[in-house]
Amino acid sequence: MIAVNDAETKWDFDNVYGTGQSSIDGILRATSVLLATPALPCSAFLVCGEGRVLFANNEDYWDPDTRVWFVPATEGRHGVMYLGYANLFPQGALNDAGLAYDGFATAAYPLTQQEGKEVFRGNLIAEAIETCATVEEVVVFLGRYDLSSLANAMLFFADATGDHQWIHVDPARAA
Repeated sequence: MIAVNDAETKWDFDNVYGTGQSSIDGILRATSVLLATPALPCSAFLVCGEGRVLFANNEDYWDPDTRVWFVPATEGRHGVMYLGYANLFPQGALNDAGLAYDGFATAAYPLTQQEGKEVFRGNLIAEAIETCATVEEVVVFLGRYDLSSLANAMLFFADATGDHQWIHVDPARAA
């Protein structure tokens, strides 16, 4: 063991090798970085009371290229504010009826296609948030489709009344 904080040894590490810190500290920090598994926790909050519904979400992801984009309302479709990244896949959204959405990554489960359910061609989340006004409508809408593509995700919807629902595939159905 090297006495790294000994005056002469510390002087060598600080001035000869130019680290400004002990080598043991450097080794420990490098090891921690190499062995660490990155965690990407997201969060969402729903608070209801006194006639108000507050929804907030947070994307804890490393991509600094975040985006906010708007889709105006058209006949039969709600206007939506989307939150996401450069690929424009909705990570969060709020429509003009007060329906909010956030998505969460989960551990992946190998799932089989749900028999008797239609496979949706397109962006299922965008379709739900642009055509539904309430959580009840979202549940009915999503109930028609195969959700096996959600093998590593959970969806959270909340509406202007405070009604809310987690949408996920039951891991007991894992193949």
